[in-house]
Amino acid sequence: MAVKTGALDNDVSASDLEAFESVVGGRKVRSLYQPVVDLDSREIVGWEALARGPEGSPLEYPDRLFDVANRLGRLSELDFVCQAAAIEGALAAGLDDSSDLFINIEPRNDPADAPEYLREIYAAAWQRLKITVEITERELTSRPADLVSVVDQLRGEPNWGIALDDVGVDPRSVGLIPLVEPDVIKLDMSFMHEPMTRQRARAAHAVLAEAERTGARVLAEGIETEEHLQDALALGAHLGQGWLFARPGELKPELAVSGNTRRSNLPGSAGRPAAETTPYEFLSRHRAPRRGTKPMLLQMSRALEDEALAQGEEAVLISTFQDVSFFTSKTARRYSQIAEKVAFTGALADGLGAEPAHGVRGAGLDSAMKLRSEWDVVMLAPHFAACFASREIEPESESDIRRFDHVITYDRHLVSVVANQLMRQIAPVRGA
Repeated sequence: MAVKTGALDNDVSASDLEAFESVVGGRKVRSLYQPVVDLDSREIVGWEALARGPEGSPLEYPDRLFDVANRLGRLSELDFVCQAAAIEGALAAGLDDSSDLFINIEPRNDPADAPEYLREIYAAAWQRLKITVEITERELTSRPADLVSVVDQLRGEPNWGIALDDVGVDPRSVGLIPLVEPDVIKLDMSFMHEPMTRQRARAAHAVLAEAERTGARVLAEGIETEEHLQDALALGAHLGQGWLFARPGELKPELAVSGNTRRSNLPGSAGRPAAETTPYEFLSRHRAPRRGTKPMLLQMSRALEDEALAQGEEAVLISTFQDVSFFTSKTARRYSQIAEKVAFTGALADGLGAEPAHGVRGAGLDSAMKLRSEWDVVMLAPHFAACFASREIEPESESDIRRFDHVITYDRHLVSVVANQLMRQIAPVRGA
């Protein structure tokens, strides 16, 4: 017998529904813990919590458990229970902040909606544990603006870090990594278990470039043999997980040592501007502005849009247009075409809607915002980065051609900062 499950209209067996209600209602998720190992020393420096249903039950294994939750539209409830189990298990085992606890979260959940029991558990953990939150590549590629908002909230918690999981499966994810600024980048196990391809090699180059730029730690998953270990080291991994070291099981804090599991160049520690600072204001502190006419700069900006198309599915393009009147129907068509080819396309202007063109994420600007006076174009990809930021100057006469003071940079760090600035203006769409 199957039962209907509400708005999603998906069939779930009565036995699965009963088992799921028991797991969530009774908080019967349990956590196993797999060691995170320093590849040079082979010492345990952290643990990843892995959710399991009640032993021997139909929902014991995570693929079945999460599939049922997804079909019921109740991933959020399950996620909160899994977080609670991971932290309670770590506290009960006596884990402290000398080694890292990696936990998975569902980024679509608003932390403000966490149930009271989870808030109490986190309150007990903040002073005792060093927590790194894992966010999947899937969420990065499907909801980057939302993810930036979640990451900002998580970074406000004491002793917390961010890991980006399963990197390399979707080519779009590598271009979006700078928007999250992860402490740890986890290479998907396909890098260990399948032959190297050109696509994986491109992803590896992008990960290594980000690690070199920011000091992020690279973690290789799925290390099961000595050959896998050598491959992981060849790919620049600092950390690893896999059956070569240990299978998921009981957490034993006494086996771990204090180690370096996070980036040393902390996000925002080197040059992130205040929230009210515009891209032009930020870049003009680092590069001398020039003055140019609208026709010339229009072609310069179009060239960056063309470059986004050339970079393809790894590219991010975000532009500001001052007023919605400048986001013409021709521009909308062009940006919609770009959005079909790249990882993320955004547009901001006074009066602009949430989706000003098909596939384009939009945001309106308050007419009082300083950003309203700017025309900016940011193009960020693993192998090319550029930003054009400008501010219109007052014309000397009514017939005077429009002129802009502008800054252009190809410095990846500066471009990444501006991309983060603009992405933060695009509102999350939680629950979608």
